[in-house]
Amino acid sequence: MIDEQRVAPGEILTATPESLERVAKRWEGLHERLDVKLKTIQGLDRTPEERLIAQAAKSPTSAKRVSWLRKAADHVTAHLAACKKGCAHCCHIAVMISRSEAQVIAKETGAKLDVKAGAFTMDHAEEAPGAYQAATDQAFGKPCPFLADGSCGIYSSRPLQCRLLLNLDDDALLCQLMQGGATNVPYLNT
Repeated sequence: MIDEQRVAPGEILTATPESLERVAKRWEGLHERLDVKLKTIQGLDRTPEERLIAQAAKSPTSAKRVSWLRKAADHVTAHLAACKKGCAHCCHIAVMISRSEAQVIAKETGAKLDVKAGAFTMDHAEEAPGAYQAATDQAFGKPCPFLADGSCGIYSSRPLQCRLLLNLDDDALLCQLMQGGATNVPYLNT
């Protein structure tokens, strides 16, 4: 287990031989641990989430679609992740959301909508291949504007990407942000 007293969420560590060795050791046996979790997922009844996604597809407004998709995401991810209250490492990386979702979050939270929200799309990434990486690099290590005292200040309204970005390992060791080191978190690919 990681010494969480020593490493604060969002703290960018320097990749030292010792830290890289700890990460390499964690990767030993990772595939076996993930196989157990994936078999658990495969054994689950997927009917409820299929119904929720179908309901989202039939919804007349984007706000209602976002609501149904949130319910589906929460159903899929329940009890699978190493993510726990107080773990905010992924709250220091770039998250792309749609303009529709940004509008729903702004309405629910009373936050002012960022005029740039939804301006960058993956279509733009194809037109300007370096733009996505530049945006990601710019956000690296910076806290989400909704992060408050190490917790999500809009947890019930958090973006779908935040709901689905889950570390499937046993703890947050592989989530550590390391300057000069690759971050290889075993995320659930939803």
